[in-house]
Amino acid sequence: MKAVESGQLKSSKCEDSFTTQGYSNWKNATTAFRKHDISDCHKEAIDIHTLPEQCEDIALTMQRSLSKKRQVNCRMLHVIIRSIKYLAWQGLALRGDSSDEGNFIQLLKLQSETDPALQAWLTKEREKYTSGEIQNAILRIMANSILRKISKHVHDNAYYALMADEVTDSSNREQFVICFHWVDSDSFSVNEDLIGFYQVDNITASTLFSSLKDVLLRLIISISKSCAQCYDGTSNMVGVRSGIASLIQREEPRAILVHCYGHSLQLAVSDTVKKIKTMADALDTTNEISKLLKYSPKRDTLYEKMKQELAPDTPGFRRLCPTQWTVRANSLQGVIDSWLPLRELWDECLTQRLDSEVKSQIIGVKHQMSTFEYFFGTSLGILLLKHNDNLSKTLQHSFMLASEGQSVPAMTVSTLELMRSDEQFDMFWSKVTKKANELELSEPVLPCKRKRPVRYEDGQVEAYYPDTPKSLYKAMYFRSLDVIISCIKTRFDHPGYHILRQLESLLLKAVNQESFTEKLEAVSCFYNNEVDKGLLETHLSTLSSFFHTSQAAARPATFNDQKEFIAKLSKSQKSLISQDIFLYRMVLLASPTNAVSERSCSALRRTKTWLRTTMNQDRLNYSLLLHTHQTLTK
Repeated sequence: MKAVESGQLKSSKCEDSFTTQGYSNWKNATTAFRKHDISDCHKEAIDIHTLPEQCEDIALTMQRSLSKKRQVNCRMLHVIIRSIKYLAWQGLALRGDSSDEGNFIQLLKLQSETDPALQAWLTKEREKYTSGEIQNAILRIMANSILRKISKHVHDNAYYALMADEVTDSSNREQFVICFHWVDSDSFSVNEDLIGFYQVDNITASTLFSSLKDVLLRLIISISKSCAQCYDGTSNMVGVRSGIASLIQREEPRAILVHCYGHSLQLAVSDTVKKIKTMADALDTTNEISKLLKYSPKRDTLYEKMKQELAPDTPGFRRLCPTQWTVRANSLQGVIDSWLPLRELWDECLTQRLDSEVKSQIIGVKHQMSTFEYFFGTSLGILLLKHNDNLSKTLQHSFMLASEGQSVPAMTVSTLELMRSDEQFDMFWSKVTKKANELELSEPVLPCKRKRPVRYEDGQVEAYYPDTPKSLYKAMYFRSLDVIISCIKTRFDHPGYHILRQLESLLLKAVNQESFTEKLEAVSCFYNNEVDKGLLETHLSTLSSFFHTSQAAARPATFNDQKEFIAKLSKSQKSLISQDIFLYRMVLLASPTNAVSERSCSALRRTKTWLRTTMNQDRLNYSLLLHTHQTLTK
């Protein structure tokens, strides 16, 4: 056939069945082949195309072909793994409405534009390693690798703290998030890692506790090494009798419960607003403004135009957060900055045809914005809430310690107490009345004097009644400060905080060469199985001597000074003060906030959106682990 195709065969007796058409009479094949073998056509073709003297073994040829195929398959698999890792790292969906519309296939097609081998690979009908089962397997391998690394870190450093929270996902399923808080024994660096989400049927304490124990069992981590736990203030978490914290402390009494400082502050601000009518009314009115603006694109667009004309340099109105109390000062400030544009907006809206309910809401809001009382409540809310907003941001820093978290609210309380003076109120009153006159608000007036009911009469002394509007608002100002100070102090007074203060105080007193006998007794009693009182006293004295020999500091040592000093010691030096190091790690293990769980819940909402509600639990956990642990994913 080759001789015919090349045009070199000259014989006129060529048989078409052996040259062009192909042989088909297989019944007489033996006779035909024997006859063709002695024909002139066959002999001439052999002379033209002779076989080489040395031929390669067919096994070697097949092995070389198989090796080349393996190399191509391996390279394509690496491309697929990198693509899946990239999408998971970014928290993006892999699949779409169909198999060809998802981000995963489209990313591979984009890469194939500069890679002909990948382009040929994607045209295959099977064995492309792009199916959903292969995707899940790759995600599982990478996620399990991250979990093994975290578990190894926890095992190597012996002790850890538990953090957990619950959230409802977009498919209306209860998710229980579990995180670990651990401290590196060499560098004393604090680490917080998401372990995963556990879908539960209900959020009772017994169910959540069983889920938590199941996770620890799978990771081969003992609950006896849990030295602290941090949750929000819900009853199923911190309930005295049947909360998760109580159930854990029955098995490990030394697992100190830290009520999340951020949640404690939220409750303090919530209690304050509920007890101060002026601030509560101001926030209610602000919420109505928020709904009128943000629920109507037409009014929102009109407001933006008016703001550009009347107050172009202001950030504008910010919608009130429906759940967080410690981010509302900016919303109240936005109302004052946008006072004139908002009043113009209400006037313009009332000239249009509106629904009767919406019209009545606009009339009510417009009336409130013309009164001094609403302006005073808004200004007072900004004055008080901005300190709480700042405190909330500070408490959520990763370097914040639970023991230090006690001093930070105390600083805020001291600041608020300094504001409780006649001079500070006079400054505040002067600022508020000046701004109210600029905005042409109504004058502050006294409410009508009412006679107290007879059942409330007690004694002959007449009830106090302010004689001027300034006296009335001064009483509101002082009462608001008293309430918020009292609420912060109450919410940050928890039994777990006392143990942490004892630990930190013992270490500070020992290093600063002060008497620590009382603190030593309390700490030794609490950690009776891990700490030897006599040995601990010796180690504290050794640390104090070693610290002052190496550090020439004029000021008293702080906890961070000691932490940095100990981190630089060698292993042999650390073994000399092993009892002290245990206490330092206990202080560092107590997390002040449960922010990592909250951030994990936010990652859940970003990952499992309304368009991805059919994602199963395993794939969800794999994707979230790769998305949240981006450093380990790389």
